[in-house]
Amino acid sequence: MKRKLVNVALTASVVSVLSLCCAEKELPPEKLSSAREKPVFVSGSAAVIPLLKLLADEFAKKEPEIEIVFLPDSHSDAAVTGTIENQYDIGALSRERSLGERENPLRYLHLARDGMVLATNTSVTVSNLTSGQIRDIYAGKIRNWAEVGGADGEIVVIDRPERTSAKMAFRKAFLGEDMQVTPDAVVVERPWQAIESIEWVANSIGYTSLGEIVSDNPQVNIL
Repeated sequence: MKRKLVNVALTASVVSVLSLCCAEKELPPEKLSSAREKPVFVSGSAAVIPLLKLLADEFAKKEPEIEIVFLPDSHSDAAVTGTIENQYDIGALSRERSLGERENPLRYLHLARDGMVLATNTSVTVSNLTSGQIRDIYAGKIRNWAEVGGADGEIVVIDRPERTSAKMAFRKAFLGEDMQVTPDAVVVERPWQAIESIEWVANSIGYTSLGEIVSDNPQVNIL
């Protein structure tokens, strides 16, 4: 029962924050024909790029003459700025628009909603954690799996940078705005690095996109 409550609470809390969006410049009809002769440059949140690549593959079947170029991924903020400054034609966001972004000249397309799950390495025998235990693990107050009913093993905390949509959502769901994460946490930049770290580092715990779990089927324990 605890396992279900933790999963549902986290997914419900972040489902709107992790909305997958695209921002693009809207062209007048007279410029559409000339735009077709140029590559379409895409970049933005690493969490959204895999979905956009799938859509691009399908689009290419119908419009093979249009070249779509994926630039190195970045973050949602950079997606908005880069699209406004004409660095990208399409910018990918993994969060809702801010108030300021609602006033810019871009057109936003809502693509999908994603959830987030908490996962551990398969070496961890704990299958249930309360919200308080999750918070204490990330604060460094709980440092060994034996303290929450598991086998003896020092907990390895996998975290994301503060500026990422995933971390902001995780804070909203569990940590709160002011809680300091343990300095021993391993901070990884990209979503795929988070899931690979959880998969390969013994005694680790971390959070990742539900979409990543479904598409990659990593060998991890879902809490």
